[in-house]
Amino acid sequence: AKGYSAYSATICKGQNFFGYTASGTYVDTLQTLYGCDSIRTIKLIVLDNCEVYFPTAFSPNNDGNNDIFRMLNANNISDYSLTIYNRWGEKIFETRDYNKGWDGTLRGKLQPGGMYIWQSHFKKMDKQENMQGTVVLIR
Repeated sequence: AKGYSAYSATICKGQNFFGYTASGTYVDTLQTLYGCDSIRTIKLIVLDNCEVYFPTAFSPNNDGNNDIFRMLNANNISDYSLTIYNRWGEKIFETRDYNKGWDGTLRGKLQPGGMYIWQSHFKKMDKQENMQGTVVLIR
């Protein structure tokens, strides 16, 4: 009997996935003591730069460019949070999903252009990280 498994993974330079360290597609045939074959396919992407960052400005005007403020280059991230405050210190956005970001609204209302403060906490490769800064909302 044959078994098949397929993996897709993205890792950072210096890491390995099943022993592989370079981008590519790998097909391994593994055999058990009892002669059962298993075929494993791995599609691997290795990134040169894995530094996470946040943009300094965004323009939520639905043109498909910089419409959402969120973490960029978010690989190997866990225990994530992002909180955004307006100039009066009022919390106006919060998420625990690094794929989601702020669209420049509060309870469905467009927020004015200007500077907003953000804080993010997350683990990257089991190391706790804290980042904060400002972002300019461009209308």
